[in-house]
Amino acid sequence: MLSLLVLAGVFASAAAKPCVGFDANWGLYVFGRDHDVSLGPVGGWSANPVGTSTLTRTGRPPFDGPNTQCFFSQYQNSLYVLNADTTQPSNIHIFSFDAQAWSTQKVSADGTDPNSLLAILDRNTNVFFALSNSQLYSLDMASLTQSDGGTRGWQFVQAPAFAQNNAYPKPVMALAENHIHFLNVGKPATADIFVIHFSYMQPEQQVFAPIEDGGAGAPSTTGHTASIFKGVDAVQTKFAFVPDDGAATWVFDVISNTTQTLKGPTDKSTLMIAASQREIVQMTTSGDVYWMPYNPEDAQANYGANWSRIALNLTTPTPATGNSSSQPSSGPTSSGAATTTTTGAPSGSRLSAVLHSGVAALGLSLTGLWILF
Repeated sequence: MLSLLVLAGVFASAAAKPCVGFDANWGLYVFGRDHDVSLGPVGGWSANPVGTSTLTRTGRPPFDGPNTQCFFSQYQNSLYVLNADTTQPSNIHIFSFDAQAWSTQKVSADGTDPNSLLAILDRNTNVFFALSNSQLYSLDMASLTQSDGGTRGWQFVQAPAFAQNNAYPKPVMALAENHIHFLNVGKPATADIFVIHFSYMQPEQQVFAPIEDGGAGAPSTTGHTASIFKGVDAVQTKFAFVPDDGAATWVFDVISNTTQTLKGPTDKSTLMIAASQREIVQMTTSGDVYWMPYNPEDAQANYGANWSRIALNLTTPTPATGNSSSQPSSGPTSSGAATTTTTGAPSGSRLSAVLHSGVAALGLSLTGLWILF
């Protein structure tokens, strides 16, 4: 039994993922490394090492889920973390930036698969939308800054045509102006769009033309997205997209239906990205953090922007794998999220599930371990 528990630990640690996120004052936070820290606003990020404040671990998830995703709730000044604990995969962990405290909101799966669903949080309504098993679901978070002590549940919304029959198994979700944009659904420089306030999927794809003469549109591929925030009185109108190959950073403008092509990350191994009003931040699969300035008023200035590494004096106990929290290991890939999770001693049934899924996912790469047992 001991050897089985060790093997289960190998599978769990291989999926561990840290995350980055902003608070309402655009201070940057890093979660899921050897300790969680606040880095403050951009003015202090050039120090070597950067100054940090350590956060509480009370109630903190262990960041061990296979599909951890993190989302900033701007009006609530809180971070919502999905699938951050393998012992309670459907529950959502909430970190209140005001209270500097964690709590756990109970959530029933209601037909969703928390280990593979692709989610995004609507800033205006504070409602999650998620693709799971080719169906679109919603989850109302009301104005939660901490658990309400009850249980919330996912609600079926519709079955998007592009998600049926496994036609596009790995869409990428992005959100701006209360519209969900589904990238990687067949054509470069296009998106399927769901209008949140009318619960309406537009029948025609939207084309996003590059603003550069002769420029290339954003590719139809898996990757990572983050909404570029504005003040609380203005809706988001832009989002950033970094494909898995890190070839470039595309900024989508949903008002002009255009894209701007900026420099790709220095380190191509993106785990997730996040954005404030004027900074785009990348976390790599090794837990390193890079950032690039973004000027929402001056497109020309953005062409000279470079990615810079933040000198964190942290270690990542268990390196993250290539899939991002916004990119589940199975099922659709997600956008603009971060990852967190809680772990405990596995029960017999959970251990069986871990072993079964681990064998399928890792296969021959762990042949040497089988010999040990």
